[in-house]
Amino acid sequence: MKKRLIGILLCLCMVLMLCPVTAFAEGETLTPVTDISFYVDAPIIGEALIDGRWCGSRPYEVMEGSITWYRILKTEYTGGEEDLWEVVLYDGTPCTEDYYYMVVGYVWLLDRYSSSHTIPENVDAAVNGKSCDVSVAEDGKSCTLTYVFEGTVPRSIEGMDVKVYEPVIGKIPDQSPVVTGAPEGSIANRYFSCWYKLPADQEPSKYNENWEAMAEGEVFTDGYYYLVGLMASAESGFFFDDNTLFTWNGKEAGNSFVGASDYGSNINVIIVFDPLEPIEPPEPQYTVTVTAEPVRENPDTGDNSIFVLGGLLLLAVGAAAVTKAVCRKRK
Repeated sequence: MKKRLIGILLCLCMVLMLCPVTAFAEGETLTPVTDISFYVDAPIIGEALIDGRWCGSRPYEVMEGSITWYRILKTEYTGGEEDLWEVVLYDGTPCTEDYYYMVVGYVWLLDRYSSSHTIPENVDAAVNGKSCDVSVAEDGKSCTLTYVFEGTVPRSIEGMDVKVYEPVIGKIPDQSPVVTGAPEGSIANRYFSCWYKLPADQEPSKYNENWEAMAEGEVFTDGYYYLVGLMASAESGFFFDDNTLFTWNGKEAGNSFVGASDYGSNINVIIVFDPLEPIEPPEPQYTVTVTAEPVRENPDTGDNSIFVLGGLLLLAVGAAAVTKAVCRKRK
């Protein structure tokens, strides 16, 4: 009987092992995606639309997406479901002021997160930092974002100033420069910097191949040129050109090189700092220590009469004692 019970238990264990694991996961709590941020290259008058996009989320990097552009004449736009939008092909056709442009972003959970995360119906979503329409699929694994743009006329960025701490011997490089002086909303918060060094006996040209990247935590020393390279990006609707006035720490460019790239959407700034002067050691400081001893009074000076009288008294007593002893002996 005992063997039969053990056999039945073993059979039950084998049956349980054959059951799919997902059958026991129905009661598990899925992690919700709290917000979705979608960035696209907005339509600019005179330029063609491109498939530029970036999808962010919280939790971070659990989603990806794609986009499709549509357009409709402003005279035909009502804002309702009956509007007839036409798909925009990436054929180089420039945007015009006659159309509204709508981007539809298709966003879905990555495969490795599809069983552990979900997109709630009330998820916060934005396109280029602005609230948009959201439609979440029934299974909570994907959603659609919709936002309508009006083409903008591009504006040149007339000037910008870079705030950066200059090299100081014994200090580490400033890795957090700040860009100011540009029109509000024209510079993206996606700029970064890199520091390099070059021996002082070489030509500090940006084309010199001997510039060496500074290691993490490395400090400035004398005997080197130092170079900081900064790349800044213009927001949609703005661009850099040859007339962009650049300064750093409020000073003229000086030893710097500025170049726009990617049709003016990015700017590369290189600042070269002259070699640092070695810090001279301070003059040695000598300390003279004087120890004062108590002054002792010379016994041969001052009022010594009491000592003289005492001595004479002792001599008199002694003489009297000797005389008395002699007299006794004679008797």
